[in-house]
This record gives sequence, structure tokens and C-alpha cells, in this order.
Amino acid sequence: MSGLRTAMHRLKETMAKRDLKDNFWSLHLLKSKGVSDAESDHIAGHKTERMRNKYKTKIERHKAAR
Repeated sequence: MSGLRTAMHRLKETMAKRDLKDNFWSLHLLKSKGVSDAESDHIAGHKTERMRNKYKTKIERHKAAR
């Protein structure tokens, strides 16, 4: 875990040098995006339906009315 934190710190420093410090994201946001884009809700390893529903952020697409 400390290696991951170190890598995140280096990445955020690089982003600040390139004037991208106002872009906010976290590991939780990346995980949420990956889980919501996946074919299966079980990819994150959550055992309960309640936790799987927490990561459902994708909006259902519908065909436009004619």
C-alpha cells in the first residue's frame, strides 16, 4: 500500500508541474469507473448486492423518441 501511495504522490506532483493540479480524482473514483463500465457487477469482488449497487454509476441508455 505504501508503494501505491508513493506512486500516487509522484503522479500528483507531476500533474502540479504541468498545471493539472485542479483535476481531482482518487483511486475510489477510478475503481468506480472501472466497475461501472464492466460487463459484470462481480468484478470488484463485493459479496453483497448492496455494495455492488454502490458502484453502479453508469446511466442506462435509451433509444431516442421518434
